[in-house]
Amino acid sequence: INPSDLDASFSGDRIPHTNLIETIIRSFLKGKIKIIPKYSAAPFVIELLYPKKGAGEIPEKILKKIKENGGVVHLNSIVKEIKIEWNKVREITYSKQGKEEKINCDGVISTIPITDLIKTICPAPPQEILSSVNKLKYRAIIFVCLLLRRKSFFSPQSIYFTNKIFNRLTDMKTLGALNSSPEGKTGIIAEIMCDKNDETWNENDITLCEKVIKDIEQEKFIRKGDVEDYFILR
Repeated sequence: INPSDLDASFSGDRIPHTNLIETIIRSFLKGKIKIIPKYSAAPFVIELLYPKKGAGEIPEKILKKIKENGGVVHLNSIVKEIKIEWNKVREITYSKQGKEEKINCDGVISTIPITDLIKTICPAPPQEILSSVNKLKYRAIIFVCLLLRRKSFFSPQSIYFTNKIFNRLTDMKTLGALNSSPEGKTGIIAEIMCDKNDETWNENDITLCEKVIKDIEQEKFIRKGDVEDYFILR
């Protein structure tokens, strides 16, 4: 997307900012005094904290709390209809194992993509709203997961790239997923941004994996023989 088509608020939320005065002082005192003791070569480093067993612990803890409070979680269920009365959600119709069920409610928190959510609302929203929502687009993502014959990959949690087939490399162990790989080995994920059903999305799994390995090799992070196994998620 051309930057001229992006709202200015996007940069405020997504791009790290430097302190102008600190930058000026640092430029004058370069080599004379140590101003930034940590990450001086990479001022935009952000530290993130993850659970010891990986990010999957978060929904598991939420599930546990819901059950402790007497709540019920319906898995493998598809929302078919959201009934609204007087601007309030009153009823949800969902399908599970081919059978439709209904739940009365006072409100809803939705994480369904708005392009899909809008189709379930009853009565249907005005046409101008439907037309606007139908113009929204979502990017697709492919995860190429590699199992390496190594104890670790690199120390950062993730590294971003602009000139490779993938946009980001992540070492699962640095994200807290210490038990995600067999002993003495580590798992890494290469994330590829694309559009659903484009050339990259439809690429053969083996070819896609070989391209990822080749690009990582070029960065001298691994040798091809380091890869023991792989799988791909779209």
